[in-house]
Amino acid sequence: MEDLKKMYSFLGLSLYRKHSSANKLIVYKIIKTIEEYTCGKLNGTTIVPAMAEITAEQMGIPRLKAYTLNELIEKILEGYNSIKSSGDFAAYVKNVKEIVLNRNQRYYESQLKNIILEGKFLIFYNPDIDERDVKIKRFRRLIALTFPKVCVANLFISLMLSKRCTGDGTAQN
Repeated sequence: MEDLKKMYSFLGLSLYRKHSSANKLIVYKIIKTIEEYTCGKLNGTTIVPAMAEITAEQMGIPRLKAYTLNELIEKILEGYNSIKSSGDFAAYVKNVKEIVLNRNQRYYESQLKNIILEGKFLIFYNPDIDERDVKIKRFRRLIALTFPKVCVANLFISLMLSKRCTGDGTAQN
């Protein structure tokens, strides 16, 4: 239940307003995307492996080797750590943050397509599961509707990083 609350919060949705049409549409897109990777049976034991598979696919992790779930998660987190330390990623994050947090709606809309077209880092953008900024959450919802696999991958990385947090709240590397 705690992970479900985190998933809703990650997108800026209320778990207690499930009947809101916006909530239903976004959650439906995400669930249907994950369900494609579960042989049609989405439950507590199939959701994590399905999200890991989607994330690995989005990251381009070669599937020639069979990984255990823990090995795949480690491979995903290694890839995340490698990407987040690159200069290209830092520049991309700075640009996305500037656009997403900009108060000018016209500027946001005009620059949004550039973010999406240059989306190789999009699954790694702002994986803070506890992010409070409504504009970041609005951006996540947009990604969930337009690129649900990217959203699932970003959410999965966020959940895995939050599970690796130490007592002081900093992610372990």
